[in-house]
Amino acid sequence: MKKTLSFVICLMTANLVFAQGTDTTKTTKTTKTITTTTVITTEGDGGGKPSKRVKQAKEEKEDVVSEKKNIIKTSLTSFALRTFHLNYERVVTQKITVQLGAFYSFFGGNSINGSTNDSNTFGGFGITPEIRFYPKGVAPMGFFVGVSPRYQRYTFKESNNNGGTGSETTATAFGSAIIVGGQWIFGDVISLDLYGGPSLNTVNIKNSSGSQNNLSISGLSPVGFRFGVSVGVAF
Repeated sequence: MKKTLSFVICLMTANLVFAQGTDTTKTTKTTKTITTTTVITTEGDGGGKPSKRVKQAKEEKEDVVSEKKNIIKTSLTSFALRTFHLNYERVVTQKITVQLGAFYSFFGGNSINGSTNDSNTFGGFGITPEIRFYPKGVAPMGFFVGVSPRYQRYTFKESNNNGGTGSETTATAFGSAIIVGGQWIFGDVISLDLYGGPSLNTVNIKNSSGSQNNLSISGLSPVGFRFGVSVGVAF
């Protein structure tokens, strides 16, 4: 009886040990499977292809925009023509900016129809909106291509021989230009803008006497070329 009881106890102990060994093996395999799955999700599919998480990180990196989103600048070339020109450029997307410019001309002693008189006065203003596309850089820096409409209005007052006011001529023009150029920012503050391109304009000239023949004002023509150098402050 004692031998039989001892044999049963030994058999039960062996079964318990074997069962625990089997459960340990299953637990180890399960752990390896979980680890492998985690690696696949994080690193890739094992074939050298990046995971979705890696692709998402690259896409977010490509959407980085410049910290400088505003530039206020003035045209140096306009000063040579006795014109004050102020522009404000604003970054819209990574590649696109919009710009609004305005200028005022304060001439004197100019000629019209070939006559010159120091008492003559000539002045006017203009508005130049613009949209720019920076294909290779990050706006507002690098090479750009732009479209720039422009409205201009000038008034020429010619003195008569007695020193009084003679005829008055008004010229208005509306046109657009294709602009190409480049813009750089130095010291994280100072901007330098170089640009140029052809323009087309419609010009309307009226004289106070009612005559519109043989009147011309220098700088206004149906076909022209815009160019300039501007410096400004980026922020």
